[in-house]
Amino acid sequence: MDFPEELKSKIKETPPEVIEYIIHLHEKIEKLDSRVKDLESRLNLNSRNSGKPPSSDGYAKKFRNKSDS
Repeated sequence: MDFPEELKSKIKETPPEVIEYIIHLHEKIEKLDSRVKDLESRLNLNSRNSGKPPSSDGYAKKFRNKSDS
């Protein structure tokens, strides 16, 4: 893990338990961030961009292109 320059001198003063806990939290944040991105991508799926049936799209009004008329 890369630390900002202003913190590098203070790392030597930090107890190892605190550093381990910070690393643990950083890893947890990365996992949660990845999960959020995965869940957000699932929310954006509909029948046009996935294998889902149109009936799963819900009741949102569907917009037509003017060229479809």
